[in-house]
Amino acid sequence: MKQILFKFLILNFLFVVCACSQDGSSVDDLFKKGQEALKSGDRDKAIEYLKQACNLNSGLRSGFSCYQVGNFYRNIVGDTRKSSEYYEKACDLNLGLACFASADTYRIINPDKALNYYKKACDLEISQSCVELANLYIEENNASKFLEYLNKACDSKDAKTCNDLAKIYEQGVIKYKLGIEDKEILIKKDSSKALQYYKKACDEAESNDSAKQDYCEKYHQLKSNF
Repeated sequence: MKQILFKFLILNFLFVVCACSQDGSSVDDLFKKGQEALKSGDRDKAIEYLKQACNLNSGLRSGFSCYQVGNFYRNIVGDTRKSSEYYEKACDLNLGLACFASADTYRIINPDKALNYYKKACDLEISQSCVELANLYIEENNASKFLEYLNKACDSKDAKTCNDLAKIYEQGVIKYKLGIEDKEILIKKDSSKALQYYKKACDEAESNDSAKQDYCEKYHQLKSNF
């Protein structure tokens, strides 16, 4: 009896460590086969492998496989329901891109659900999702939430958003559009924060970003005024 129990525990341990399909293929194996099939143009075979990798629910490789299947159903098949199913599975596996895709899917038909997915994507450092949240809050005239989520986008190494924040604190005004109407919300000017955000913009911008020089010049110019 003890031997049977021991064998049972070992088998369970191996299954958890391996996270394999019925034929013994690991998530990495299936993901690799899926990418190779995509490169060779065998889309049907690729989707077969990626679905298997997705269904193993094992980490980001499974998550990205689910995400690719979701893209297939949305962009190739045109089946929003199926794409949402796979995006949500990928989001559950903490793939931020999939959470963002889910949010976009639900933005019109279920705004509350979309908001939750935008928040999760932002927490997973998808800067564009943080910006979308900021824009949603500024439409409600909520300046503090707007600035909070722009700051999160900046922390996710979004140089442009860091620069936008710097300008807001330097000028003391949030400018935005509501429909076709230009709106403004005045905030307290803060040169120290502006300098901090210009520095982040300068540091985070890629060397091939044409705006990098502008960000750095703004930082050095403001710094010279202190």
